[in-house]
Amino acid sequence: NSPVWSNASYIEELYQTMLKKQYLPVASESSYVLQYDWSEGGDFEVVAEDIERLQMDYHDKYDKQQKDWRLHNEEGFQTKRHLFSNKESIYGQFRDPFWSADKLILSPPEGMEQERIRMMLPGNFYRYGFNTILGDPEPMFNFGMKHGENWYKDAPYFVDNFQTDHQWFRDEDVRKSKKAAGDPDWWKPAANKSSH
Repeated sequence: NSPVWSNASYIEELYQTMLKKQYLPVASESSYVLQYDWSEGGDFEVVAEDIERLQMDYHDKYDKQQKDWRLHNEEGFQTKRHLFSNKESIYGQFRDPFWSADKLILSPPEGMEQERIRMMLPGNFYRYGFNTILGDPEPMFNFGMKHGENWYKDAPYFVDNFQTDHQWFRDEDVRKSKKAAGDPDWWKPAANKSSH
């Protein structure tokens, strides 16, 4: 069992403050909220009977209670049917990143820097087998390349090599010159030089 269940103050805060005072009042505006004490176990048939007893026929489509289902056309309803009947879509809603851990979320400049570092690593800018700078044959004449067998040899992460600009191509020219001069660290990024 998780140690979180033995943390009584956390569970109390979660239930009394976050669930009862924050979520349920908002949820009850546009849905029916059924609450059960499941500490001693419960009966699913009772829940099913309670849902069947809800008087949904008394609501017009423009009632506040129906705002989540005011879809107006068949395409909207089809989208909802697909969302709630597709197992992968439902699972995907529970795979959110840790939004509260903002140190893990990159800002746009940090994301660009991450992509630049990934592209600088030898063999990352192009797919496996197409990096002439590493000795791969010229792609134009690389007739023996087996794409289906070599995809797993590629980088295990996505590299967005469209994020290039003039500075990137200049840095790439510098790396090629360093490699041609025999520098073993040709692929490493140049240290930022700042003058005071």
